[in-house]
Parts: sequence; structure tokens; C-alpha cells
Amino acid sequence: MLEWGQKLIQHQNRHHKIYGRYIDDIFMTTNLINEEILQQLNETMKTDPNIKITITINQALEYLDASIENNNGQLKTTICHKSAWEPHILPYESDHPRYIHANIIYTMLVRAARLCSTVEDFDMERLSVEMILLVNGYPPKFIQKHMKNFFIQYDAMNVWTELDSETYEQLHYTLLYKPTRRENKFKVQTNGHLIQNRRNYKHKDQIYLHYRFENGPRLNFKKKNIVEYGKNSMFIQAHASKIHDLFLVQY
Repeated sequence: MLEWGQKLIQHQNRHHKIYGRYIDDIFMTTNLINEEILQQLNETMKTDPNIKITITINQALEYLDASIENNNGQLKTTICHKSAWEPHILPYESDHPRYIHANIIYTMLVRAARLCSTVEDFDMERLSVEMILLVNGYPPKFIQKHMKNFFIQYDAMNVWTELDSETYEQLHYTLLYKPTRRENKFKVQTNGHLIQNRRNYKHKDQIYLHYRFENGPRLNFKKKNIVEYGKNSMFIQAHASKIHDLFLVQY
């Protein structure tokens, strides 16, 4: 697809327009009339006749999970709610650490702030998030606490309390251009830092067993099994003289 779309990419760059692609879904902006758009696409399709495409040209359309609209020359975006989508998330009473439920609230608000271009649309999504959380058993105090933490973190409390459009614009652009975890990981790998750190790792005789912290019986269950594993592990018995420390890392 990358080679197939080179003419489109070059065309969009020459005219300073947007070209985006996710797998086999392509999004573009243009000021051309429909006949000129189709002519350009037909030229591109000649590159590989085996690639068939479906074309949608409109002032407003849906792309992935976003609704995009040309509103009198201004690009307006909101979250696209598909008809088959149902508001099911991880229930509050599920057997998961509480930080998982807190992260769900944070992630839903980040998604809304990234995709909604206006504070009014963002607030509607925030209300929708609240309703979804309540339906799935999240206590109102838990919801309010972690929503408040989100706005405090980004210094945007007046977005929540007053629907301040200027502060929301700052919040929107901050999150829109904030690198994702995958992008940060790729950047580290590209720079070679991760490989270099592994080469420089000196504590080769230490074993780190990572597990997530839990309360109640599951905590004792994990400790018991780790101790039993240490007694019975052929690896540990075979390398007992070389192993200096056994670390149990809780987080």
C-alpha cells in the first residue's frame, strides 16, 4: 500500500493537504472538485490493478473511531459511536487491582480530549463516560475522584467546572501531540538505548520475579508459590552457587 499511494502522497504534499493511512484505510483532505478527485484516484489505481478501493467523498465522514467534518472551512472532529457498539467496559466488581479501573477512566478521558475538537463535544463525551461507568458499577465517588485527578494533572479544572474553551484548546493539543507508549518505546529502540542498556547490564546473577501487588488471599498464594518454585526449580538448584540475590518486585 505504501508504494501504491506514493503518487497520492506526493500530490498531497505539493498542495499542503493531509494524507493519512492506517493499514488499508486512507484519509485525505482536498479543495478539488469531485471530478478532479476521481481523476487523481483513477491515475493512482492504474499503479496496481489488483488493488480495489471504495471511495467516499463528502463534507463529513467517519474514519476509524473519529467523525470528521468540514464545518465552514474549519476541521471539526468528535468520537464516532458506531451503531453496533455497546457501552461495556471492565466491571468495577471484577477481580482486578483498583488502578486498572482508575486507568480506564483516565484512558477514556484522554481519548475524548484527543478526538473532540471543541469543549462542548468533549463535555458530552465526558458525561457519556460517566454514564457508562455508573452502568458498569463504578461508585460515583470513585468516578469523581479520578476525573478530578485527570483535570488536575493537566491543569485544566476550569474545563470541567466552566467549559473554558481556551484551556480546553491547550488540553486538546497537549494530548493530541503527546507520544503514545508505543511511540516512546519505538523511539528508545531506534536510538539504540535499549540495546545498549542490555549490553551494559552487570547484574547477571540476579533473578527478578515481577508480579502485580494484590490484597487478600491472592497475595499469600503468590508468595507460597514463589517459595515453592524456588525450592523445586532445576535452574536455581543448578546455579545456586552463582545466584547472589532473589528479588521479589511488587508494584
